[in-house]
Amino acid sequence: MRNRFRSPLAIPALALLLNVAATGELPLEGLLSQLKSPDPFESQRAEVEIHQRGSSALVSLAPLLVTPDGALDLRLEGVFKDLLDAFLDELETDFLTLANDQLEIKRLDEILKAKSAPEQEAEIAERLNNLGERVKERAPHVEERMALLSKLMPAALGEMLKRMETLPLVLVTAYQGFFDRTWQGLGAAGVLIDPAGPGFGSRRYLLSPLWFWLAAQKGTHAKEAEALLDRHLGATLQDLASPDYRARGRAEDEFFLLGRHGLEFLKSQKPAPPASYQRLISLLEWRIHPRVRERTSMDFSGYASLPFRERRQLVIRYARVAGRDAIPTLRLVVLDDARESSLRVKLAAAEALAGLRDLTGIQFLTNRPLPELLKIPEISRRLFLIKGEEYQSEKKYGLAIQEFQKILDESPFDFEANYRIAFAYLLDKQFKKSIHHFEIARRIQPQDMLTLYNLACAYSLDKQKEKALEALEESVEAGFNDAKHIQNDTDLNPIRGEPKFKKILEKIEGK
Repeated sequence: MRNRFRSPLAIPALALLLNVAATGELPLEGLLSQLKSPDPFESQRAEVEIHQRGSSALVSLAPLLVTPDGALDLRLEGVFKDLLDAFLDELETDFLTLANDQLEIKRLDEILKAKSAPEQEAEIAERLNNLGERVKERAPHVEERMALLSKLMPAALGEMLKRMETLPLVLVTAYQGFFDRTWQGLGAAGVLIDPAGPGFGSRRYLLSPLWFWLAAQKGTHAKEAEALLDRHLGATLQDLASPDYRARGRAEDEFFLLGRHGLEFLKSQKPAPPASYQRLISLLEWRIHPRVRERTSMDFSGYASLPFRERRQLVIRYARVAGRDAIPTLRLVVLDDARESSLRVKLAAAEALAGLRDLTGIQFLTNRPLPELLKIPEISRRLFLIKGEEYQSEKKYGLAIQEFQKILDESPFDFEANYRIAFAYLLDKQFKKSIHHFEIARRIQPQDMLTLYNLACAYSLDKQKEKALEALEESVEAGFNDAKHIQNDTDLNPIRGEPKFKKILEKIEGK
């Protein structure tokens, strides 16, 4: 017997159990009732089961976040946020993949129209066809998710606003479109509500992201939105002193979410905010969320007084520990000269951002009119490598090749640049150019097993079988002994039936 009958909800639960027996699944209404049970076991189990419903439960939960007495249902809001977070992760991954595929289609189409690679037209056409099929399959899925997201307004705006600080521009633009449509859909009467009216207290947390957005637009309603924000933050300041830990956490989330507006409001309080709020101010100044501080035990207090090496180490360590949550702080290090003046520390932050799939720092440093930056070979070379690697990971091979070529224009025999550009050409199916640069890298480091192995792949795909087998054998002699990888690598299919290929495999297995 399960523990369902321990709570005061036993009688309605009986009807729900009969439904479970018929359908195999408890209706969402029943789970919501159990979520409010005074029995911790009952409520926690309901929370787990709602989580298991995934995005299908989001539309039903969104209108229930505000309770009949006008307050936010903090427990339900926590469940909603968890589900929304997972949903947006999936949406953003699908959206970016689709956007990158569409950009690649456009690039390949331009190559075909320009007839700049006549010997590869058949391969490019095949790749265009494959990408087209993938886009055709993925696009309706993305549209379906976008349609679901539109049904979650305005409840989803807070999480979207928070994410816009760390997302690529293409997704930021898409999310801004939701703010536009939400504003138009709700209208001024629904959004710019009376601060003294009964609707303000029940909707302020849901509508504050939209007020923040309207204030940032500097348009007709900016002053009204700013006044609503200030009134909202005044009430949120009181929530910081709530005995309910969830209410306090919600208030801290809100001050972080509202960025500079929330920070300036806290700092402007007269008399000065108590010491407990000074900690929050310190975190907000560096765009560190209080939960991230709890998770990582790291912050940037006293950063300005640290010596150069310690600042650089802090930046690298924070990126490693905080992950994508470190992006807002790392951007400040790169973009704000008042916080960080050292180009080498900025480069470390930009490199850490690139490792988190954010090119903001690299783009800023390379586009900024700082001649002294690019005069330092170590820095300019690293900038081009990082940017090229990031483009390559996004399958923007043409852009990646341009970045690696910038290094070769100054240092034609740079091993890593030759290896990287050769690999980008290989992925882009420009096999002869790939071979050219792999051969240069081979001359610089004759015993580098990965250079030799990828050279073998390039020769194989270019139908130069003897040279492919020779390079493959040399890679094995240099230490490449992954027989399983060789057996499964489709790049080597053109030479797989050769007797020498089998002998090379036997040699590895013998070792």
